[in-house]
Amino acid sequence: MNLLFISNDKQSFRKASSFFLKVNYHCNINDGEDILEVINEQNPNVIIIDLILEKTTGIILCRKIRSQKKYQYIPIILMSQDMSEKNVMVGLTSGANEFISKPISFIELKLRLEHLYELFSSKLRQKKILEKVEYSVEEKEKIIKVLAHDLRSPLSGIAGLANLIGNMELPLSETRTLVKKIEESADDLLKMITDVLESRELLLPLKFSKIDLSILLKKTIDLLKFDANSKKITLNFISTEVSLMVNGVEVQLMRMIQNLINNAIKYTKIGGKINVSTKSENNKALIIIEDNGLGINLKTLKNIRKGKRTQRNSGTLNEKSFGIGLQIVQAILNDHNGTFQIESEFNKGTTATISLPFTLE
Repeated sequence: MNLLFISNDKQSFRKASSFFLKVNYHCNINDGEDILEVINEQNPNVIIIDLILEKTTGIILCRKIRSQKKYQYIPIILMSQDMSEKNVMVGLTSGANEFISKPISFIELKLRLEHLYELFSSKLRQKKILEKVEYSVEEKEKIIKVLAHDLRSPLSGIAGLANLIGNMELPLSETRTLVKKIEESADDLLKMITDVLESRELLLPLKFSKIDLSILLKKTIDLLKFDANSKKITLNFISTEVSLMVNGVEVQLMRMIQNLINNAIKYTKIGGKINVSTKSENNKALIIIEDNGLGINLKTLKNIRKGKRTQRNSGTLNEKSFGIGLQIVQAILNDHNGTFQIESEFNKGTTATISLPFTLE
């Protein structure tokens, strides 16, 4: 992997370079001048930028890089000793994918790099496919197959990353922003398949297996706690002692759960609370996601219940939305013979309830 460090701290760069050479990563350093020319010449896989530089700032460089269409997908990590909420928010909204604290934990940075590079590679594959494919029914089927494959890869990588972090027992203080903006990957994929979702003729055969909902939920929630912690949101999982087994496609169900919890995080204010629980009722397994966030106004709630596409509303920290998340949830539930209910009170919170049929263990 080719890494480009934008920093005036040459001593820290030498330490980083020494560490990454041991894992066959190639490192270069630049002060940020003529950044676009440097990127064009060196073609880095990931760019790591210091927030404070002698002649400019990391924020300005992020915006400059993102202003170029050909660099819109390249992963950018900002680093700073000041991890204030304002700095993190401005950095991420300026185009950075991650914001990490200094001094850098090289092990943590390596895990982030691997995860971001996988997402970056996935996005490039999808971009190339969309540029070449004509939007006929036959070609839409090809897009679905490739996107279905690429969805599994980033999500599996995220799950693997969470397991690695758990096994290494890294302090939360070093990893609180580890998976920031994971939702962007899912949002991009969902945007690409919007047209396909509107056509019933393009359904693909799915491979079902028995899934323990408690295990799947714990894996998903452990991952999303990093996003929740970045907004100081308490994300609780209240598990039932009884094993709730359903028949489904694990990656699809994980996408569905992740989508709903991401929505809850997105529209819950700093310091809020989200509870995820399960229970059995009338031979159904229920997943209940409750938040005390912004809630949904009556008009939007009616549109959701009618299955209509909703207005794109930014999150409490201006997180972007494509407005099709709940359509994706419903499409997955249709394939799993499940149902979806949502109750909300504006400015008080939302409760989403998923119902899936039991399967015999």
